[in-house]
Amino acid sequence: KFAKMLADPYVEFKEREPLHDEVQYIILGAGYGGLTAGARLRERGIPAKNIRIIDKSGDVGGTWYWNRYPGAMCDVEGYIYMPLCDEMDYVPKEKYAHQPELLYHSQLIAKKYGLYDNIVLQTEVEDLRWNEETKRWVVHTDRGDEMKAQFVIVNFGVFSHPKLPAAPGIRKFKGHMFHTSRWDYEYTGGSSSTPLHKLANKRVAIIGTGATAVQVIPHLGKYSGQLFVFQRTPSTIDVRNNFHTTPEYAARYMGKKGWQRERQMNFIYNTEQPNPDLVDLVDDGWTNAMKRGAETRRKMSGSDKKMTREEMRTMMDLSDYEHVERIRKRAEAVVQDRDTAEALKPYYRLFCKRPCFH
Repeated sequence: KFAKMLADPYVEFKEREPLHDEVQYIILGAGYGGLTAGARLRERGIPAKNIRIIDKSGDVGGTWYWNRYPGAMCDVEGYIYMPLCDEMDYVPKEKYAHQPELLYHSQLIAKKYGLYDNIVLQTEVEDLRWNEETKRWVVHTDRGDEMKAQFVIVNFGVFSHPKLPAAPGIRKFKGHMFHTSRWDYEYTGGSSSTPLHKLANKRVAIIGTGATAVQVIPHLGKYSGQLFVFQRTPSTIDVRNNFHTTPEYAARYMGKKGWQRERQMNFIYNTEQPNPDLVDLVDDGWTNAMKRGAETRRKMSGSDKKMTREEMRTMMDLSDYEHVERIRKRAEAVVQDRDTAEALKPYYRLFCKRPCFH
């Protein structure tokens, strides 16, 4: 019953003969990390036939292959998140890209750099060992493969397996159940951007109100006959402010060679070493939260009075409180039912849980 929840609902499983061969490079993982590693090798003159990507999914894309739930999108802006845009001459359609574009962009990378030529999909690596005598890595998979490689690049994600909630009674539940990262559109109807028409007479429950759930819940609430949301701890849900990329915006910020690298470094500086004199090109919930903390620290270091640790801690707490209080007030303003609004207010410091945006 639960093993089915791990199955790939998007691509039919294809049988093949085990591989017993050797390549120069093996890359574990076909997400953005693995694709970028493959692309950089190709840029350095490594032939496509010498590079093999292995992934258990049915195509490239990593998390954007698996996560196709309604409303799926990234909450880090696409201009810095989607790799190789400059090299691909690609401009994201929105500041915060939706899943279909992220998957399409992954496929474009694989095509441009020839990474489909020697790829091995629907395959999970079970064993990776170094053979000192042959000076080669030996890779064994669940398909009976024994591949050898001079170099192995490990680039799989840390959340590649869906986590099921250890909820009391979950083994006894007789209704239809699936994980958001294995969305069952055959059951719900619709797609990531069209109505879930088969849920009109269904009682639906979703467990969690984290970064995925806040994207899914509006769609389930709109199309389900009745929706129950189970929440342990409320999330901070700040403003996202998404927008489509206009030709004018693209010309201004993405019109010169190296624009993406410059923007990525600007984001890093504004989140790791915020400086009030540095222009914030990204200017979103991530950079603004970091700049708030940096500004508070500057005030403390510039104070005429030497502050005790307790005073410094109090000042940081008050700054964080102001930030999260604004988010709590937002819940109050947006959610019509007063009791529900209260239940959705985060009661902790901003980064005690992963911040969310919607």
